[in-house]
Amino acid sequence: MIRSILNFLADGASYVFGKVVQIFTFLKDRFLDLNPFEKLIVINAGIAFFAIVRPVASYYIFETYYYINNKIAHQLIGIVIVMFITQKFYNKITFMIRELLCSLYLIQMIYLHAAGEISKAPYKLNFGYSLNIAVPIIFMAASYLSYRYYESP
Repeated sequence: MIRSILNFLADGASYVFGKVVQIFTFLKDRFLDLNPFEKLIVINAGIAFFAIVRPVASYYIFETYYYINNKIAHQLIGIVIVMFITQKFYNKITFMIRELLCSLYLIQMIYLHAAGEISKAPYKLNFGYSLNIAVPIIFMAASYLSYRYYESP
């Protein structure tokens, strides 16, 4: 009885592990089939998720630091999703959509700090703000280079 239960658990674990290996192999093959600039977009997506969770500013009050999160981080998640969806479509329209979304996000991030809208408390910027500025710039550059890669003969 115990042996049959253990065999069942071992078979189930083996099946799940096999499926996980199959998924990772599929993702690895799909990544290797991308052009170098689309690979940069995929890598930058990981950095984007790191930028989303990092605080953009902090302020010191009552002998401790309080951290301020990015108010528009949900938009960066949307940009990452659009970047992944548009990887299979190589035309001018998808290029313009990518550039427009990234530039709008970049303008909003710069505006938040310039207008003092990150917080009403006196704050200092953290590394997360720099990441939130760098990620859309990298997305825009990689998107442009990928567009040029497919447009050139």
